[in-house]
Amino acid sequence: MEISLSLFDDPPAVASTRTRPAAPVAKTPTRPHAHRQYEDWQCDLNQLADAWEALHVGFLRRHLKLLASVHTERAERDDILAWLEAPVTTGPPAALSAQACLAIYDGRIDLLAFQRAVRLLSQRVAVQQRRAAA
Repeated sequence: MEISLSLFDDPPAVASTRTRPAAPVAKTPTRPHAHRQYEDWQCDLNQLADAWEALHVGFLRRHLKLLASVHTERAERDDILAWLEAPVTTGPPAALSAQACLAIYDGRIDLLAFQRAVRLLSQRVAVQQRRAAA
């Protein structure tokens, strides 16, 4: 037995199967709980503060490692020293400035003494770099 349908014929009826009604969806409250929302915000702020500190400390460490490396080019070394020896501000320091990074790393470190020590270290590394190139 062969069934042939043309494009204009109705398809044969399919036996319908009864399905169960869907389970009722629990309604969520329209107003969030203020206390719960505040706790979520506090958690977000704490995570943001931790990430902000980690970013500054990582930025400082990376720059110091680059200064201590004999493989760092002179132009990059000069850029890092210029970043490090930027003028000290009296108000809040700019984000990712050497002053901000050092204050977050350890607020007890004197910025001017740190700048002098890093400049001395950088000069020693530059001398080693010149010796290795010769």
